[in-house]
Amino acid sequence: MGGYKTADHHLEIDIHNLARWQINYRPADDIRQLTESDTLDQVLYEYIKWIFKAPAEGSFGLNSGTWVGTLPKEIRLNYIKQYYQTAKKLSQSLLELRHRSVQIIWVQGNEDMSLSLENITYNFDDEQIFDTTDFLTQQGIAPITEIGGQRGQATYFIWIPFSSLKPNKWDIKQLSHLQTQVEQARAAGLEIVMVTHLQPDWSKHFPSQTVQGEAAQMIANLNQAIDLFQPQHLVYPHQHDEILDRPDSSATYSVGETGVFYLPLLASAQKITIPGRPGRTNRIPAPIRRIIK
Repeated sequence: MGGYKTADHHLEIDIHNLARWQINYRPADDIRQLTESDTLDQVLYEYIKWIFKAPAEGSFGLNSGTWVGTLPKEIRLNYIKQYYQTAKKLSQSLLELRHRSVQIIWVQGNEDMSLSLENITYNFDDEQIFDTTDFLTQQGIAPITEIGGQRGQATYFIWIPFSSLKPNKWDIKQLSHLQTQVEQARAAGLEIVMVTHLQPDWSKHFPSQTVQGEAAQMIANLNQAIDLFQPQHLVYPHQHDEILDRPDSSATYSVGETGVFYLPLLASAQKITIPGRPGRTNRIPAPIRRIIK
């Protein structure tokens, strides 16, 4: 769970907390709420049942990683069904927007990389493998996988895909050409909006933890990009809706001079409304309105 090895017994408290938080936050039928007094065996028993529930019975997605490859095949098959069902729903909405001549921009996130797919579909037959990226790309909706920029009517957008921030790919010197475009756009009066998947401030989601390892390096790289481009706004959704004291999807904080907008993935589609429609309340934060425009 969460990448922990089963031999690391000193991490039992962390495992207990993770399972209890996920189950209690998204309760499912026949899965009881967990308490701190439950033993680790009791927690794991309920957690495995919670993971195992088929999508048709109300399963909730779990965070994946290399550890998913150690789960039984039947559990992983149920998990990949969630990918298919979600991608199919998403594609229907995206294709409807594209039919209205709305440009679709998909900035790569952590689940769009092959590593997650390889671990989930280990020992699958070919017909059992579903690749979200291939599915959407075949419909003309391909992800942005390299750092880049795009000029809009009132905004210059900087796209920062998740994989580009990894230590083995990050090279700040390669961004000098984009910096020139950003400064030209700023001089022309355009606002600079950075869109990425990763959170720039770990403490906003995990105030009691110190970020370590690759995650710390990636966040440091992202903050390097913020320092370089000095965007007025940054938008990210990575931690879903896990800022417990910031339930509003328009909640903001600052990183230096950059205003950071956190959009929970599970809530943004429900809370954001299309501007300009009669009788509708415009609840979209200013930089998001510019993105829609």
